[in-house]
This record gives sequence, structure tokens and C-alpha cells, in this order.
Amino acid sequence: MLTQCIDLSFAKYITQSQLPEVYSTILDHDDYMTLRISRLKKCTLSITKMFQEVSPNNMLNRCVVLHDDKGTAYIAAFIEIHLENLPLDVRETLIHSNEPLGKVLFEKKIYPKFSNRKYLLTNRECILVPYLRDRIKMNHLYGRFHSLLTASGKKIADVYEFVTYMEMDSVSQVCEA
Repeated sequence: MLTQCIDLSFAKYITQSQLPEVYSTILDHDDYMTLRISRLKKCTLSITKMFQEVSPNNMLNRCVVLHDDKGTAYIAAFIEIHLENLPLDVRETLIHSNEPLGKVLFEKKIYPKFSNRKYLLTNRECILVPYLRDRIKMNHLYGRFHSLLTASGKKIADVYEFVTYMEMDSVSQVCEA
């Protein structure tokens, strides 16, 4: 359950126009976050799993940090994936690899509809993974929520993404703790 990783009672929903321009560039798009940041930063991204659990009702809950191979982490994401609505090979890849959700879906030619987009302003206290929260340098975090739906309207995932900008050695320390 994502409530183990994030407390949204700290979050305030805001409009797109309330996002500072740099955050709007990162958050306001109908694209996979992985692809967006890869294009903006001209880098290859992977994830570090801070938490992952497959629930008995076939949900993959994960807290991940999206980072490049040069030492910068860009996004902390909290994702609830509905495995039953994905092909078996996609499920296996998501569970057993460090590939971002967006990259896996894109490579498998799964192009979801982005639905129910909301923008958030919160503080780092909303992140309940202590080692992760303590290494985020910013007090205020901008983020977004959206659902990913199949072409037939079945839910693939609910996604909360927050811009973090952490150095990779901080992420490594989190994983070693």
C-alpha cells in the first residue's frame, strides 16, 4: 500500500498555472516521465526501488527514485500498478528489473491514456520513507498525480511523482540503510 510510503494529508492541490516554470516543464505533459526527462536532460534513466511489494490482490506497489547514471536523481515516484491489466511479460519485467514503468510500457508499445491529472505542492514530510525524505534537499516539493488507463479504460496504474533533484550518492545511502 502506498500509504506506507507517502502521506498526502500534507499535500495541497494546485493548478497548472501555479507551477513554477521549471516544474511545469517537467510535470505538465502527456508523456512518460522517463521519456520526458531523458529528452530534457539528454540522459538514460533507471530506477532504484526504495520499496516494492506485490499484494495478494495482484497490485504492485512501489516507491522508486528515477535517476541517471551520472549521479542525479530527478523524481521520487509512488506507484500502484494493476498487474492484472498488463501482459505477463510486462508484469515480470516490472517486478524483477530496475526499468521504469514508462520505459517498459513504451518498449512494449503500450500507450496508455493519462487521466485525472492533478498537480500537488507538499513538503518533504509527506514522504514516509525516512532515509529518502532526509536526503531530499528541498523543503517544498512539486508533483503530479495521474492514472494510466488502457485503450479500453482499464486502470494500469495510479502514479504520484515528485521532483526531488538528489545526488546519486544520497540514493545509494538510502538503499544501503
